[in-house]
Amino acid sequence: MVADPDDLMGCAGRLARTASRTGVHLEGLSAAVVYEDRFNRMVLASGSKATCVWEFVAGHLRAIWEKYAAHHPFVAVDRLGGRKDYRGLLAVAMPWADVVMTEKRPGLSTYSISDGDLEMRVGFRVKCEEFHLPVALASMMAKYLRELLMRRFRTFWLSLAPEIKPTHGYLPDGETGRPG
Repeated sequence: MVADPDDLMGCAGRLARTASRTGVHLEGLSAAVVYEDRFNRMVLASGSKATCVWEFVAGHLRAIWEKYAAHHPFVAVDRLGGRKDYRGLLAVAMPWADVVMTEKRPGLSTYSISDGDLEMRVGFRVKCEEFHLPVALASMMAKYLRELLMRRFRTFWLSLAPEIKPTHGYLPDGETGRPG
């Protein structure tokens, strides 16, 4: 679904006013759009979908480290599947730094990554978007990008085979025959 421009502007205005009132600002927002050919190559090379996903998470973490490690940021990440321990992955992704687990409890693990005066804490949490606005915003952006890409997908296939039932790519679409 494409957002109504007036609704979008109203929401953006409310968010801007709240952010201004609370002293919060958006420093940056980015997403890695991975098309199927690249994704398939990465999964074939690594043998794992999880490894493919981690490559992008690690890339974002390295970019945050490079830009903000002097400010000792905290980075919240939604837990990736069933993984509960990220120390080894973080150590490989940032081999120049020391990685120490600082907290571990059901649904949450937190790590300190440091190199001299540079430091970053990273927390992996189940349902992280319920606890951290930046994660919720990233989730909304990713879902919106997915919707826009699915719109292109539907348009392409419907131009070739108009009898195909449109889909948003969700399981219920196939069950009901209608886009969810």
